[in-house]
Amino acid sequence: MYEAHEAELLSACRVLFGPDVEVTMDFLWYLQPEGAKLAYRKRARESHPDAHPWARCEQRKHLQEEFYHLSNAYQTLQSYLASRKKAQPGRSADQPNPVQRSNPRTQCTQQQLRELYYQGPVPWIELKLGRYLYFRGLVSYQAVLQALNWQRMQRPTIGALARRWGWLSDTAVHRILQTEQVSGRFGQRARRLGLLSHEQVQTLLTAQQRAQKRIGEFFVVQGLLQEMQLAILDCEHLLHNRAVATSCRPPYDA
Repeated sequence: MYEAHEAELLSACRVLFGPDVEVTMDFLWYLQPEGAKLAYRKRARESHPDAHPWARCEQRKHLQEEFYHLSNAYQTLQSYLASRKKAQPGRSADQPNPVQRSNPRTQCTQQQLRELYYQGPVPWIELKLGRYLYFRGLVSYQAVLQALNWQRMQRPTIGALARRWGWLSDTAVHRILQTEQVSGRFGQRARRLGLLSHEQVQTLLTAQQRAQKRIGEFFVVQGLLQEMQLAILDCEHLLHNRAVATSCRPPYDA
């Protein structure tokens, strides 16, 4: 549908998202206006000449050229996304539509009608992926809770890791779990009983977190998102948090 401009569109994506993002036609197909805008805002803050008032003449000229190419790339993608939105009602049945296939609100089952979906702008705060997807309106509040529970059930316990590493015996793990002398979570109890050091508990917690599956996998397994769509949303989520961390509000709103 957009074959005549394919090379130009892919080039514009590379300018906007940088070399760290693998740009393909699938990436372009799943790209949403919010993601393009976030990428533009981030790059604009970096390359706009006004953000470098002390730059020398040659450097300022380079920044002006860079910002010019950035703006052109963003305008190219804006035109593409706008034309794609207009063309969607006439999309043929064999063409993938990630939003229609993956957004659970479009599959009107009785269970989904009872679920809570957010409507409104994404809050200008740093967000974890589950909350970001919720505030994008892509998954329900209940689905995020289910994903968190699924993630928790997938990861190994602190006691299991400590046994595997030889830091605790089966008897010690049983004592920590059954004791009424101290309260708190497993790691806190083990420390208060003198069975694990603070450093050991922190190491176990880090290992537990690394071993757990990423929350986004739940939404793919459940059919709420597709893998490529999740990859795009991961990128947009990262850009959102970076923008929040570096600025109270984006100075170059488009």
